[in-house]
Formats: sequence, structure tokens, C-alpha cells
Amino acid sequence: MKKTLTVNLWGQVFNIDEDAFEKLQKYLSSLENKFSKTPEGKEIIGDVEARIAEIFKERLAISRQVVTLDDVYFAIGIIGLPEDFDIADDGSKEDKDESKKTEKSRRLYRNPDDRILGGVGGGLAAYFGIDPTVVRLLLVITFFFSGPLIYIVLWLIVPEAKTTAQKLEMRGEPVNLSNIEKNIKDEFSKVKDNLKSKNTKKNIKDATHHLGEILVSIIHVFFHAFTIILGFAFLILGLVFLFSIFVGVFFDGASTISVTSLFETFIESNLLTPVTIGLCLFIGIPIILLIITGIRFIFGIHHSFKLLRKTLGFSFLIGLILVIFVVISQSLNYKTNNQMKENIKLDSLKNKTLIINVTNNLKNKFNNNELECNSYIFNCSQDSCVLYGKTQITIQKTDDSLPSISIVKFCRTKSKKEGSYFLKQIPSTVIITDSVVSLSEYFTIHQNNKFRFQKETVTFNLPVNTNVIINGTEENDENIYFEGNYSYSEIKGKNCVMSEEGIVITNSSL
Repeated sequence: MKKTLTVNLWGQVFNIDEDAFEKLQKYLSSLENKFSKTPEGKEIIGDVEARIAEIFKERLAISRQVVTLDDVYFAIGIIGLPEDFDIADDGSKEDKDESKKTEKSRRLYRNPDDRILGGVGGGLAAYFGIDPTVVRLLLVITFFFSGPLIYIVLWLIVPEAKTTAQKLEMRGEPVNLSNIEKNIKDEFSKVKDNLKSKNTKKNIKDATHHLGEILVSIIHVFFHAFTIILGFAFLILGLVFLFSIFVGVFFDGASTISVTSLFETFIESNLLTPVTIGLCLFIGIPIILLIITGIRFIFGIHHSFKLLRKTLGFSFLIGLILVIFVVISQSLNYKTNNQMKENIKLDSLKNKTLIINVTNNLKNKFNNNELECNSYIFNCSQDSCVLYGKTQITIQKTDDSLPSISIVKFCRTKSKKEGSYFLKQIPSTVIITDSVVSLSEYFTIHQNNKFRFQKETVTFNLPVNTNVIINGTEENDENIYFEGNYSYSEIKGKNCVMSEEGIVITNSSL
């Protein structure tokens, strides 16, 4: 049985056994002895502790709760001992590093040292190993497509590289004592160089440099003005979108179309609430982020709003999950094909002329809010949205002695039993009176039955030498198909006959 202690590494508490604690304490003490007298020593030791804490956390995530001696040795093996990285004046340290350099996979972070807004472009450039200017140019090119949304989502999701270890991971460099020490010394060197350059009078007297500063200042002013204008654009665009969603959800859309009724035509009643919440979150969260970004641009706010970003990101994820759930659930309603066929012999026709009357039964029902899609029309109003299907009419030659009509009804449902019910709900559009067959151009798909790709096809099978007259409106041209070399407008209302080649005109119209 071993004694267990508690240690705090970089703000994270770990349980560690006594042997491991002694080894870790000796290791950290050796680091303090080596770096405590250097200006950057505190930063180096802090980043090493952060890296050790990260290694312990990864290893304990498997199944254990106590850090063992093996874990300490593993961490030291990755980071290295202080004596392994002594820097000689002759540059032997650099040669040693080059010989030990190994390839390490990169991790995506936002780069705080190379940023204009949130460091997303600098982080992507470091991750892919390319020039940050190329990434920013691509974001500008895609600005009018999806650039802003992509940037905002990445800003929300991708963490910022705060520690030296995270900056090394961002560039794909091994996170060891050598690289941590080298990186921190480079940063200190840059700070010293900046301080020296500010204190020197040579740069001030240099006319070229002075001109460059003026140009940079001018560009900065223009960029600041552009940022403010862009912020107003984001703010106005976001508010318009947010208002549209608010009106659509709480006030049932615009004054002429019922959004709720449109949803109810397609989606099951028990899925209406999840799809409404899901779409509001999935679409609304990016819009809110757009508004927040606009406000930050206008007022120059640099606060990261970490808690708000996490909350919005979680809400966006919930919305995405709900939308995917509804899509999958809804798609199951269309997995089974169903068909019902009826054949009617026209025994009463004999030597009479078959008259086919196709009427537009919705001519006076449309209110200029209809939406036409393929073989369906949505007639929307403030109170309801009624769906109509187009009756497909085909006139073809048959080898049978008597003419006949084939009526085929089709739909897609979850099961055959449900399909049988939906097929019976498709109203018949055919009325036969002696030699006259009347058809409605549209059939109604009732809202209670939902949309299930309902279709009705009426096929006239006519023997050769059967006389026929087709009466209808110009709109019928889209849903009447027949064999022959004539167009619908040429044969409409005229005496025709079914020949071997199809329908031909016999004489002028009656």
C-alpha cells in the first residue's frame, strides 16, 4: 500500500503516489536550478508544468485516478531533462535539436500572435503550413458566399493557443523542454528588439521608415472605417434575419402565407415542435453571432465572451441534432412504394367518337400565392396551405379490340398498411358518361393525410381507327402526353383518329 499525495499543476489537481511525487519534485527542482536566474525562467517552468499536467490528464483519462512513477518517467521522457539541452557557445545545441527533431501532428488553434480579428486565419495558416496572407485572401474571396459564417463558427469553436506548448502543437513541433525554452527565448528576444527599436533615433530620422509609418497609419484608418461599415452591415443583416424568424415563428409568417400550415402539410404533428426549435437554433445562432460580431466591429470590443460563445455553440449543436433527427424520422415515411391500378373498359364507345374533356378545376381558387414545384402546386393563404397534385394524362395505341382507361394511383409511405390508406384518400378525377370522359387537371392532397408523393396517372388505351376529340385549356399542355407528330395545341378541339403512328387530325374542329 502506497501513500498518496495531492499536487496542483498549472491549476489542475492530481492525486500522485509518494514515489512519483519525489521524482516529479526533483525534476521541477532541477528546472528551477537551471532557469531561475534567467529572465525567461519563470515562463519556461510554467509552460513545462502545463505540459506535464496535460500529459498526466491524457494518461489518467484511460482508467486510473492516481499518477504513478511510470507516468512521471513518461512525461520526463517526452519533455527531456535539463542537462540534455545545455546550450554551448559553438552552436552544438542547434545541431543536437536538428538530429532529434521528429515529425508531430499539428493541432488547430487560433493564433494570438498573428491575428487581425480572432486569429483564425493565422491559426489555419500555421496548421496547414502556408502563408497567413493566402488564408486571409481566401476568406475575403468567399466573403459574399459563406466566408463570414465559416470565420464566426471557427472563432466560436477553435480554442486560442495561450501557452507555449499549445503554440508548439499549432506549428506541429515536439512539445519538449528544448522547444519550450527556445520558443520563450525567441519571444523575449523579440520584446527586447522591439524595445531597442523604439528607443533608437535612427528609425525616427529615416525618411523611408517615416513614410512607411504614415502609410500604415492611413491604411489602419481605412481598415478601421471599413471594419465599422462591415459591422453595421453585419448588424443590419442579422437583425433583418432575426426579425424574419421571429415573425415566422410567433406570428405565423407574412400576412399572406401561413408558415405553420406549410410545415403541417409535410411534417408529422409530433415533429413540428422539434423541427421548429431545431431550425430556430440552427439558423438563429449564426445570425446572433453575426449581430454580436457587428457590434464588436462597430465599438471595437476585443473581449472574447468565452461563456457566451460556449453557450451559443452548445445551442447550435442542439439545433443541428434536432434537425438531423427530424430529417431521419421524416425520411422513414417515404421508404415504401405503393401503387393501386384500376382498368375500365369503354364498352359503350363502340363506333362513337371518344371525347376527352380536361378541365382546370382550380382556375378560380388560386390567390397569386401559389408555389409550383414539379407536379405539385401549393396554394398558400394566411389561414391555410392546400397542396394539389397534377393528373398525368397519357393517350396511347393498344392492340386490344376495345378502348380502355387505366388509372394508377401512387404514393410513398412508412408501411404497406399505411400506403393502402393513403391510396384510398387520393380522390378520383375521372367521370365517364357514355362516350364522354371528363377529367380534372388537379387532385387535392388533404393536409390531414400529409404529403407522401401522391400521384395519379390516367392512361387512355385506344385501338387503331378510334376517333377522339381532346378538349382542354392551354395549361393542359404540360400534363397530356400522346403518340404522334402533332403538338397539343394543334390537335386541341379537333377531330382526330388513332393511327399506327399515333394521333392524327382527320378534319377541322367542330
